[in-house]
Amino acid sequence: MTDGALAAENLMLAARALGYGTGFFTTFFPEARMKAFFQIPDRYKLVCFTPIGVPEEWPTTPEKKSLDGIVVYESFRR
Repeated sequence: MTDGALAAENLMLAARALGYGTGFFTTFFPEARMKAFFQIPDRYKLVCFTPIGVPEEWPTTPEKKSLDGIVVYESFRR
């Protein structure tokens, strides 16, 4: 399961670098329905679905957080 999630992440990063948008969906699509639609054998466990396409518009990029807000130096206590 972990390898599948990592593979999906790499696919999503590569798609974005090429100008495509993606999504990471785990429970939005019912597994049984997707297996039937795509004729996926029962021996496979679905990790996620990752649709790829060109978005109508890109969302605005959120403001970056400062390092002090996300990095812990030496200890969690200050």
